[in-house]
Amino acid sequence: MFATIFFVVFCLGCKSIKDESSDADREKYYKDYFLAKCITLAFGKDSVFLQDISFTVYNELTDYVTLTSHGDKLDSLAQNFVDSIKPYQLEDYEGKRPIFLQTIRYYNSKELSSEIKKIVKSPRTKSKK
Repeated sequence: MFATIFFVVFCLGCKSIKDESSDADREKYYKDYFLAKCITLAFGKDSVFLQDISFTVYNELTDYVTLTSHGDKLDSLAQNFVDSIKPYQLEDYEGKRPIFLQTIRYYNSKELSSEIKKIVKSPRTKSKK
């Protein structure tokens, strides 16, 4: 019972945030979505987000970004970034990639902020997927 009440109150709160979201709010949610998407792409949805509802919440907060061209752009940006992370060359690291290190650095970069601003300012159309 408590869980149901909490969920309803949470969803109502999400709706009011979504309805009143500014470009700055949307940029923050898109940036967070990008981070979650990078982790999912790098490690696989089943191993990372099996028990997590983050993408559902991001969709609610952003008026279903994954169904729009903005979602397509964010997904492409995340895929390109994850693909660009190179393995360390030191033999001790056995060719593994510093995924969290590079992703967190990029998450905090001006470059990502600039890319996110471009996406927010672009026309938002229905996804072609």
